[in-house]
Order: sequence, then C-alpha cells, then structure tokens
Amino acid sequence: VYAPPTANANGSLIFCEGGSVSLTATAQYTTNNYQWLNNGNVIAGATSQTYSAPTSGTYTCSITNNGGNNPAITCPVTVTVNPLPTPTITASNGTSACNNVPLPLASSGTFSTYQWNLNGNPIAGATSSTYSATQAGNYSLSVSNTNGYFGTSANTAVTFNALPTISGNSKLCINSNMQLSGSGSPSASNPWVSSNTSVATVSSSGLVSAVSAGSSTITYKDVNGCTATKIITVNATPTFSFGITNVTNCTVANGQITFTPIAGTAPFTYSIDNGATFQTANTFSELAAGSYSILIKD
Repeated sequence: VYAPPTANANGSLIFCEGGSVSLTATAQYTTNNYQWLNNGNVIAGATSQTYSAPTSGTYTCSITNNGGNNPAITCPVTVTVNPLPTPTITASNGTSACNNVPLPLASSGTFSTYQWNLNGNPIAGATSSTYSATQAGNYSLSVSNTNGYFGTSANTAVTFNALPTISGNSKLCINSNMQLSGSGSPSASNPWVSSNTSVATVSSSGLVSAVSAGSSTITYKDVNGCTATKIITVNATPTFSFGITNVTNCTVANGQITFTPIAGTAPFTYSIDNGATFQTANTFSELAAGSYSILIKD
C-alpha cells in the first residue's frame, strides 16, 4: 500500500504577474510518470516531476508507475497570481503646449504610491497622482498598489512650442495705420486681436488702425495656439501755432519762423521742408523770402 502522492510548493503560492512558483510532485513508486494539470486541464508538455506555475489556478499532478499501474492524483495546490498595476497617463490638454504654459498630466487610476519620471529618471518631489510638465521629453508614471506590487506606464511624449514674437512700432497717431508682423505661421482663426477697439483696431493681417488716443494690447496667435502681445499707444495728432518774421529786405535772408506746440507729447521736432529734415529747435532763422511746408512731430 502506497501513501497518497503529494505536491509541494518551493516558494510562495501568491505572487505578482511575471513571477512563478516551482511545484514538486512526490510518490512512493520506484519509477513514475507525471502529468500536471491546472483546473483539471492537462498542461501540454508538463510531464516532469517539477513544474514552474506562472498563472493562477488549482494545480494537481497525475502520477503512475511505468507500467501504468497505481494511478493517483496529488492533492491540489492553489496558486494566486496578482496582476501588476497598469497605470496610464492622461493629458487633458493634449501633449503639446506653449513654452510658458505648464502641461497637466494625470494618472488614469488610483494607486498607493506615485513617482513621475522624465526620460526614465525619477523627478524629485513628483509623487502625487498629477504632475505639471514644464520640460519636453518622455514622461512615465511608476506606481504601486496595496499589495506592494509595482508597475510603470508607457511613455508619453511631451513637446513645447516656442512663443511667437511681434515686430513693428508701438506708437502711432490718430487716423494713421501701422503694420505689425508675427513670427511663424498665424492661426487660421483670429490671429490678431485688439483689447480696446475704441483705441485701435487690427486686421487679420496685422494692420493696426488708430481710432482715438489711449492704449490697446494687440495679441498675435500662431498656428500652435501660442500668443505674443504688444502694447500699442495711440497719441493725439500734434497741433501748433507759429509766428513769422518777414524779411526786411528782399535781398537779405533774415526771415524767421517760430513754432509753438499746442497739443501732442514732447519732445517735439520741427521741419520746414515738408518732413525732409527735422530739428529739435523750434525756431528757423535766416530764411529767405518764399513758401515753406511746415511740420511738427512729437
């Protein structure tokens, strides 16, 4: 009479996904044949005295001697394989942002611990379920669950786009126009916007039209949705009075024109040749008799 065969585990019967436990069947027969089963189903090729069990289930081993006599089944051994945590990263605002805008990342599930990584390296202090990315690179999330098992998400590639710039002057006078230009490709929708259209309007091509004195912030948006701003100041058109001292002798150039600003923003410059040249002094002397085109610029 033989004692019943047994199956013994050489390690823990509870482990995480990716592990295994070695099972050994023992019988008192001199020469034995083995066949391992999981949940009553034959495991193909599992015909040795030992078997490395990688999945959950109830394992038994059918043992016979070489003559096919005395078949017996070992007592069942139950193996439990706990799945590894499988975090995924969600990016509610997408994975591309402007240089001055942090990009929010979050874990898709709830876990016991969190560690955010950039290019495979842990980010110091980034141990919550969310993280605001400010650098380009590959982000991953390592977590652990209540069983103490660890898992790491797939990489999420994050990119940051350079901010655009605005070129052009920042001052103009009422009823005048000024062209601004933005770097890169403009947005297909409303690339140019004025914050105060009662002071200045701006066309879709960046042409600023001055309406009244004051200031307005012009915003340019590029194809990536990134923005640049420029404060535009609209000044009142300068006005002035002038005095003329006529020449006393037509053969002597001793005439004089003196400007007196009435409205506008100092400092002023003055011209009597229709803007070909300007000077800072408000008086032109030693003028010959004739006609002059006078201008004042603030």
